[in-house]
Amino acid sequence: MDRQGALTWLEAHAHSVPVFLENEIPPDVLQTLRRLGLTIYVPGGVIVVRSPGDDRDMVVRSLLWPIVERITSRYAPAVVERDSAVRLLLGRTDPGPEIRIRQTGKTRWREEILPGVAVRVESGDVSAVQRVDVGEASIPVDSPEGVLLTLPVQFLRDGGIEDVAIWMRSLTLARPALVAAYQRRPRPVVLKRLEHIARDVGNERLANMIEGVLAEEQSVRIGRDRTDVGRGLVIPRVVVSAGTSHRPWLDRLRVAIRRSRDATAKVIEEMGRPAPDADLAGLLHRAAQAKAYDAYHSSSIEGYRLSLDDVSVLLGGGAGGGRDIEDVRSKLAVMGYGIAFDRLLRRIGDAGGEVPLTSELALDLYTDLFAPSIEAGLIPANDLRGWRTGPVFIRDTLCVPPGAAKVPAMLDLMFEELGEIGYGQGMLRGILVHLWFVWVHPVPDGNGRTARFLMNTAFFGGGLPWLTIRVEQRDEYFATLRLAQLNEDFAPFARFILRSATPG
Repeated sequence: MDRQGALTWLEAHAHSVPVFLENEIPPDVLQTLRRLGLTIYVPGGVIVVRSPGDDRDMVVRSLLWPIVERITSRYAPAVVERDSAVRLLLGRTDPGPEIRIRQTGKTRWREEILPGVAVRVESGDVSAVQRVDVGEASIPVDSPEGVLLTLPVQFLRDGGIEDVAIWMRSLTLARPALVAAYQRRPRPVVLKRLEHIARDVGNERLANMIEGVLAEEQSVRIGRDRTDVGRGLVIPRVVVSAGTSHRPWLDRLRVAIRRSRDATAKVIEEMGRPAPDADLAGLLHRAAQAKAYDAYHSSSIEGYRLSLDDVSVLLGGGAGGGRDIEDVRSKLAVMGYGIAFDRLLRRIGDAGGEVPLTSELALDLYTDLFAPSIEAGLIPANDLRGWRTGPVFIRDTLCVPPGAAKVPAMLDLMFEELGEIGYGQGMLRGILVHLWFVWVHPVPDGNGRTARFLMNTAFFGGGLPWLTIRVEQRDEYFATLRLAQLNEDFAPFARFILRSATPG
């Protein structure tokens, strides 16, 4: 088959993500795509089609969960199990060092598909399946009772007890399903350990059910000392105090936000809190003077292509830049940035600096950013009518933003938690609102620019000057964000913002 024929087949069959099982691609098409260097072979018989020149690991990182979905499809019935399942049930898309899959066949293999990330496929019984959406992928996950009875104690000792405790806090099980799972895999010490965890996080219903099942199925009494709960396995205080929404993924977010608050406050204390400036009029004036500078850097970070001179002319009412379509998009993006910038400064001035951080403010900023592009017909008008309604794709990262259905609840929780922090703690509020707005990624485009506007809104509330993150800081900026999103290592991002905001 010639090149055009292969690309035509691909266009007709790739849909949203170009991930296939090997036997789904006609041999002549596959041969041509391989000859053109457009294929990546992934263990498990998965073929990923890439654009010319795309780095192999970058593509696999970005499409990791669709790849896992195809692997489980090949070995169906198959489920993601154990600690890998707990991560997904809590809405975590960081895969950990190993993604564990159990399937009913006899195939067993383990291979690293990315540096530091392996897939392990093992044989075993698959009796029940639930599904978890991760971006555009739908991942089959082991049943709750199956996950409980296969959790390795080493995972709990390595810090996994926090995730398990959050998940179990609102977990409800059917007693017959738990009994059946226990009879298939009788692990009395494991089940007793889980009883103690459930009781310690306040899920008495689950704890009593487990206790009853053990009393019926196991004649030997098991003491707490054998389970290690409360000694070697300690449930963090932040988990116990966080309460529950009865939505584990939302409970997990609350705990993570509170951890980030504590970590960021510690960094601010260590590095020194910037001195506030009571002259709001002076702060606003200096910000207004830097508008073109800020618009240039904030837009350039996101890949728009205009020079600082072009931006200065555009925001002064002129017509800078070239005439090709990419420049048109860049011009409209800068014009929208100027509108959002001016309206935000007026809003801050009218409120005496203390503007609440809310969903309404974020949507207003987003609307201002893209109003010129909507009016020009480059972006569908529906994109400005609320939060995103579909998945979003972030290039070259394992971070997959939460599904669209979770966005409103997550933003409500985020702004609720931020509302507990006083205006005077502007640096703390600013770092956190930026970090978590980008993590939720609630709009189709412009998440970074909106997050930086929200951050500076918080800064003004604390008497701090406008902060411009410069395009030459882009690599460090994104790297520290990824550490926070994937590893929950919040300190590097906090340090980056503090260094950027501190003169000299």
